[in-house]
Amino acid sequence: MRLISLLGFCAFGFSASASDWPRFQGTSGNGISEETGLIHQFPAEGLSAQWTVEVGRGYGGAAIRDGEVYILDRSAEEKDVLRAFDLETGTERWSFENEVPGRLMYAGSRNVPTVEEELIYAMGGFGQVYCINRQTGEAEWILDLVKEYDGEMPMFGYANSPLVVEDLVIVAPMGQEVGLLALDRFTGDEVWTTPGVGTSHSTPVLLELMGEPQILFLSAHIDMSVFENMPADATPPPPPEPGEEGSAVPEHMADFQVRGTGLLTSVSPEGEVLWQWDGYFCSTPIPPPMKIDDRRLFLTGGYSAGSVLIELVDGDEGVEVKELFRHERGTQIHLPVRSGDHLYLLANENNNDPRRRRKNGGLMCLDLEGNEKWRTGDDPYLGRGNVVLADGMLLVQDGYNGTLRLVEPTPEAYRPIAQSKIFDLSERRDHQVWAPMALSHGRLVMRSQEEMKCLDLRAAASSE
Repeated sequence: MRLISLLGFCAFGFSASASDWPRFQGTSGNGISEETGLIHQFPAEGLSAQWTVEVGRGYGGAAIRDGEVYILDRSAEEKDVLRAFDLETGTERWSFENEVPGRLMYAGSRNVPTVEEELIYAMGGFGQVYCINRQTGEAEWILDLVKEYDGEMPMFGYANSPLVVEDLVIVAPMGQEVGLLALDRFTGDEVWTTPGVGTSHSTPVLLELMGEPQILFLSAHIDMSVFENMPADATPPPPPEPGEEGSAVPEHMADFQVRGTGLLTSVSPEGEVLWQWDGYFCSTPIPPPMKIDDRRLFLTGGYSAGSVLIELVDGDEGVEVKELFRHERGTQIHLPVRSGDHLYLLANENNNDPRRRRKNGGLMCLDLEGNEKWRTGDDPYLGRGNVVLADGMLLVQDGYNGTLRLVEPTPEAYRPIAQSKIFDLSERRDHQVWAPMALSHGRLVMRSQEEMKCLDLRAAASSE
């Protein structure tokens, strides 16, 4: 393995431009784009898509690099399909298929590809890790985490996006013996592993903390005894059949609690476990840890886990964790975005899915002292959508009905700027527009359960 420089880690090992969106949460890894010159008002007739393509059911968002859009799709419960499109036209340039039969709970893809200059890394819901050549669309190598590392597939399938760190790609088998795994990203050979860390749907992230690069992973050890002798009507609902509308969690499931212990693990780029903390438990971790500064981290999740802000301090025996505040609300799927000293997140999760409870959720503004500044509740509710910060605006994807909203990021009040219905969906049921968005060169790529659309948000283009 080549030597890994601190400078490379500070730059997160990515050579893509700031206008690209080459991985989960964009180039910066925090859902914030440096792009400017975007429209701040929509046409009276609403936005029209620059192009639209059909996709299979799923939740995996797009990655964009050098004018190409990449998405991991899923075909008829039989194959993982990595697809490459032209950003300007939506023309499909190539696709790579790998037969992986089976059906996940809530069918479809989960992950965002990680796109390097020559290679693409993607991970299917059943644990296949792919390294695909960008030019040929052919596999350089494929690794089955379940078969090769006794990986244990989480409840909803593997949802972790691959993390590239210089010459390594980090994935999470989450087996009893192997928690995190570092591979030589060119050959697929094992470089290092960590002991088991439990289960998770969260993505490993590289953050510089306390002056050094650290790989952070949020997971949980579940107490399976809670499922013993459980009445049949207390189990999770079956996933929707293909072609069916998504449905909200039944009322009797809204208060269902799973017991266990949470675990936040820090690993050095060389594979040494630096520290762990078990003070925050989410039964199904999805949003990754969020860096506030060199010593503070924000953790959030759904399933009644709430949110916590922690501080890393130097202790007599190494790093110690100090809890600064807890908040009862959290975001189930997507990482919050930060603007100034405030966080903006969609506080929508299973426990406020029933209509009468929606006043508990919506888009929320939280300061770094733990004070809630405002929350939209049911007006608008926004479902489990995604938020991106760009050009001084929050781009808010309504995960419930497919509307795109522009919102001013201010702690004073919820201030909508513009909105446009992007996907033609009924508002009677949750249509699960949950995939993360991608913004590159003024184009916003969004997907529903049936379509992927590209919107041209460039102010210059709208005035032509």
